[in-house]
Amino acid sequence: MSESSTTLHEAEPTSCHRAFDEVAKTYPNIEGLLDKDIRNAAENLVSEFGIKNEFFEGDKAPAHTLILASIASNLAALEGAGKNPLMNPRDFEYIADATFIVAMDYVTGYDELVAANKAEAFGSVSDDAKEAAFKKYKSPELTDALKKRIDEDGLLTDLKVQLGITKDNEDPYELLIVSVSGSELGVYGFSENSQHPADELWEADRVHAVAMSKDAIERDELGAAWRQELLTRREGFGAATGVNFVSPAFVETVNGITYLCLAADIAERIAYADDVEHRSSLYDEGDFKRDLAVLYHEYTHTQGGINLENLFAAGVEELRAEEYSGNHLGYQDVKYFFQDISFITGYNLVKSLKGRTKGGEPDEVFADIAQNLGLEKLIKVVGALPETYVRDKSGEILRSFVQYTDGYNGVLEELMEDTKALGHEADAFERMDRAIDNIGKGDPNFLKNYLSTRLQYAKYGTSLLMSRLEAS
Repeated sequence: MSESSTTLHEAEPTSCHRAFDEVAKTYPNIEGLLDKDIRNAAENLVSEFGIKNEFFEGDKAPAHTLILASIASNLAALEGAGKNPLMNPRDFEYIADATFIVAMDYVTGYDELVAANKAEAFGSVSDDAKEAAFKKYKSPELTDALKKRIDEDGLLTDLKVQLGITKDNEDPYELLIVSVSGSELGVYGFSENSQHPADELWEADRVHAVAMSKDAIERDELGAAWRQELLTRREGFGAATGVNFVSPAFVETVNGITYLCLAADIAERIAYADDVEHRSSLYDEGDFKRDLAVLYHEYTHTQGGINLENLFAAGVEELRAEEYSGNHLGYQDVKYFFQDISFITGYNLVKSLKGRTKGGEPDEVFADIAQNLGLEKLIKVVGALPETYVRDKSGEILRSFVQYTDGYNGVLEELMEDTKALGHEADAFERMDRAIDNIGKGDPNFLKNYLSTRLQYAKYGTSLLMSRLEAS
């Protein structure tokens, strides 16, 4: 073969190589995307796991590529430090876990392992079975009532403005009110429209009083039966869908349709919020705002989304949904984690999300994290999961992945070490001191109680704040 023919017939760039080139062109400020060692590490991971070309195709290709690049950056760093799988098995197991999780839907030769992990995390009920359960447990009346409030009364208008959603860019979803209770403890919010006869009526018109009493009792019994049925159906719905239904609302895509699902009692309280006459005296405007936040939170999940397949980056997605819904629903560990990142590094992810339509595309958010915290840190920051996900929704490999970094606490500690190494420790302490002043506002007892509560969700970050308080 001549020299010229050898040049003409050199191997074509791989899908991985082309994807790296495209992402590097789109995000030129991310250090490492052009690094030869990182690219070679990525190619080795693609080969080892048989990652299909489809991983580097479609709308999520840039996000997939950035995450793979981050994993490869960690692998290259290990190899550059002279480590190897024989002497440092846990380090390389972490790389393998991360790659498998991110590329789970695209790997070759791991079918049984993929199926086992998905069954543990998501249950083994098929989409067709779930769809049948959705139809069986749907409440047409409440679905129509809440949909009317959304479509005709503009219930989501303010949220849509915040998200930058218009008729042209709203992602399709189907509202589904499930005829189950939102809690296993009971159903509350409204009382029956029943009028029991007064004592005077029994004396003046006993026939009328008896009829009125009978009607009231029937209404009371119907209401009690309805509430009990919601509690009973809750268990049945969980079995039919293969999940432990503990949330009053959730979003799930089944057979290509994205369903926004709410439990019947919370949907009733929102749909008939103006029926003050029958609303429980214990249910006030604050309760209604929290109920509305549930709807806001889940609607946000239907629009765009930061998380990839298999729960990856779920923490970032929950942060996004909480920020747009008013921060009423919890996920305190997630919120404190990203708040602590801002204290330590100065990087504010919330501000970044709020600056983009729907919070941004996954690759935009991942690129922003990589640019501000480093490509190597991206996989650790977005791979750390909320405690509820680790406990209730993860498979064995995902749990192993999270345990390697010690979750949020371990990632924060690593970021703090980097901050010290860069000589930026004083800047981090200054941000923490300002935060303490803003939170306390001259009330030591309030600050003490706040930090005590915060410590339950954010051990490492709160310990830093406490140390600054003691030093002041």
